[in-house]
Amino acid sequence: MDKSQASEVTIAAAMRQALDQAKWSPDDHPEAAIAALLILCSAVGSVTKDDADPDDLTVARLVFECKTLADVYLFTGEVQKRVDQQHPAQPPGDAEMPRNEFVNGVVDVLRYFHRRQREVSRALDKAFPREGEDAVGGD
Repeated sequence: MDKSQASEVTIAAAMRQALDQAKWSPDDHPEAAIAALLILCSAVGSVTKDDADPDDLTVARLVFECKTLADVYLFTGEVQKRVDQQHPAQPPGDAEMPRNEFVNGVVDVLRYFHRRQREVSRALDKAFPREGEDAVGGD
């Protein structure tokens, strides 16, 4: 996101769009759920970076100064660390683990991630109501 266009409201709108587009269920095929979650993580992660100057932290600072926005960002960080087999935070050996074993380990947390996604989405809607709803304001 371009820092000249960044505000809590525009960041919230971009995060909401990513959360809304991440349509998945813990009952889906695990690989489909993982793919949807990784797309969500990428979309929310890209919101915090200034397209023109990736080293500029202006947008990231706005995210972390608002608890609701930070919660969405941290949720996706938690998800990515768990569902991305190549993520550096994976325990030693997970990157080389057969894919089906890794996916079977992820299945156990999909319901939790689904519930958390709904929670952060509701919190975002409360702090930054959708168009036509009454504003509560950022935090």
